[in-house]
Amino acid sequence: MSQSFAIVSGDQRLVRLARLLLQDGHSVYTWALAAQGSIATKSLQDTVARAHCIIWPVPLLTPEGNVLIGDEILPALAVLQYMRSDQIAVGGRIPQSLIQQARENEFTLVDYTTREDFAIANAVPSAEGAIALAMAQTERTLHTANCLIIGFGRIGKVLAAKLRAMGATVTIAARKLEDFLWCEAQGYHWVETGHLDGRLAPYAIVFNTVPHLVLGDGRLSQLQQDCLVVDLASAPGGVDFQAAKRRGINCHWALGLPGKVAPETAAEILRDTIYHIVADHQASQAVIPRTSKREV
Repeated sequence: MSQSFAIVSGDQRLVRLARLLLQDGHSVYTWALAAQGSIATKSLQDTVARAHCIIWPVPLLTPEGNVLIGDEILPALAVLQYMRSDQIAVGGRIPQSLIQQARENEFTLVDYTTREDFAIANAVPSAEGAIALAMAQTERTLHTANCLIIGFGRIGKVLAAKLRAMGATVTIAARKLEDFLWCEAQGYHWVETGHLDGRLAPYAIVFNTVPHLVLGDGRLSQLQQDCLVVDLASAPGGVDFQAAKRRGINCHWALGLPGKVAPETAAEILRDTIYHIVADHQASQAVIPRTSKREV
């Protein structure tokens, strides 16, 4: 069934998303985004008013707590002030406080980056992007390379499988017993993350997926001088980047890899996730009708 979507600002991934939505027969309205075939509106308020689902940029808020739309900086409440109770909005890395404010105003604001379907699908381009970066930053093949992956979540699991398929020797640093058992079942070496000290020298490449500090100055000092460090963790990351720079370690904080290395696939993943969110929302509305406090 054809629906109306509004896309507010964003990168090339959202430009491609607009095209995919149009190909599926939907109406697409845009503000501060040049997407062929979409309808550019006169104002942010007009854009939001025309759509059932509003797609906000990622991240939704700047570190200062504002919304960056094109060259315009707006307060966070701009996300809320034009919304109606029959609408749904989606975005990435949304503060829980803003989601709660949306709930109090009786409309749905969803952070798709927290959804399992999005995270699992996104793990593949993230892993492939990490491998592409490693190949570009080293002078040897990944075949026979001694690689350490810190963290065994979604990205860690996909990355480990792809590295081993290329002939790399893969060691996993994790914390949970179930992760160690999975490593043994799948034939990976493993080490407890808390016991990494004194065991880092053998690795040619270290991939981190843990979003808190695991590679501080002390551990960085134990790496080979030509070791490559690729941090895939979201903010604040897992590496002391200043210490890495001071020590001359080749270290890269590889944020947003799916949109950079595979924007078409990233847009398809986002489209599918948004369809799931809209379907879930419609199903919940059918089961539990909501009455707006704004109605008299």
